[in-house]
Amino acid sequence: MKKIFFIALMIMVGMVAESYAQGTAAKPLAAAGKQTIDVYYFHATRRCYTCTNVENQSKAALEKLYPKQMETGAIVFHSVNFEEAEGEKLAKELQVPGQALLVVKGKEKKDLTSEGFMYATRMPEKLQESIRKAIDPML
Repeated sequence: MKKIFFIALMIMVGMVAESYAQGTAAKPLAAAGKQTIDVYYFHATRRCYTCTNVENQSKAALEKLYPKQMETGAIVFHSVNFEEAEGEKLAKELQVPGQALLVVKGKEKKDLTSEGFMYATRMPEKLQESIRKAIDPML
């Protein structure tokens, strides 16, 4: 039963990530020109263990990899509930259809949703590496 649930969850995450990637190619962000790197984790009000773990592992990776940038505000982590009014507005601005892990600097946006859900629970070091690969070129 757990395997079926896990497979169904991975299929759903893949479908959301694919629909997100198809709909976000060329639209500018309102935060264009901003020099901070914003890492957004969009989530629903009701959350499973994996959803919570993606947030926790992403934030822990940022704090481990970029402690000075986190302290100075050069990199900012945002946990956003897209079911609340402010979160819904931001999700529309960033064209986020559901749960997502994004790294944003100005008009540049990297989607790490698939990596987050694949690696946060069983291989957090791979999620950390994906985050590093997304952020380092933006610094």
